[in-house]
Amino acid sequence: MAIRYTKAYNKEIAKAVKHFNSVRKTLSKRGIKLTPAPLKVSELKARYQTRRDLNKELALLNKVSSSSDKLLKEVETAGGARAIKWNIDYLKQNAKQAIEYFKWEKSLEQARNPIYPYERMRIDELDANIEILNMDVDYMSQEQFKGYSGAISEYFQIQKHMKSGYRGFLWQVENAMRISGYNDEQVNTLFDKLKVLNPSEFHEYYRKNDLVKRIYEMVKSPTKNGETKLTTTEEDARVLLDTLVEELDQDIAEIKNK
Repeated sequence: MAIRYTKAYNKEIAKAVKHFNSVRKTLSKRGIKLTPAPLKVSELKARYQTRRDLNKELALLNKVSSSSDKLLKEVETAGGARAIKWNIDYLKQNAKQAIEYFKWEKSLEQARNPIYPYERMRIDELDANIEILNMDVDYMSQEQFKGYSGAISEYFQIQKHMKSGYRGFLWQVENAMRISGYNDEQVNTLFDKLKVLNPSEFHEYYRKNDLVKRIYEMVKSPTKNGETKLTTTEEDARVLLDTLVEELDQDIAEIKNK
């Protein structure tokens, strides 16, 4: 079930993010680097799909303090890896979501029936990430912990990239529709339907649907004076957009009912 972002909950998220970023900045001046990089509210909303998981993140963000010796001390695992305790706790908390994401991406790659080595390269990378993330952190060597941290950092970066790609597609669609003569009601109706997809679901939609890929490239970058133009004729654009509108309900249903 999608998270319901009330005014009070949005305020709670913003407060936790502000607190973490402030503490992180203070500690950075003292030579202590916390995972992750400075956060944004929009990143957390894109990353978590359940309120329970998001609340765990908020609790950990609120827990960190520039004066917390227990959380900020460097500890050593049984395997010999050394890291700040808070960073270990944070990475552990996000490992499950990262594993689920990499497994999901692997299924998308496999659906393309890769044959050649270069086509299987990404699957091999995903397998390596899944394998290291399934290891027990307490028994990792320093090199293994580095790989573990790197895999979760990659997961965070991919989440940002997917959110950016989603926004980019919405920009493309709106501009293409307005240039092609669609009215406000038609544009808003389409957007209301697209909004039910989270960034990960949209990423799947994009990867599996050639029409989406085509529409994504249908509007040129704005000129210096802000003018936008199509990369095709208005007639062809309407054919593509009409097809998107006609097929969207079924496409979304298939993604949601997996």
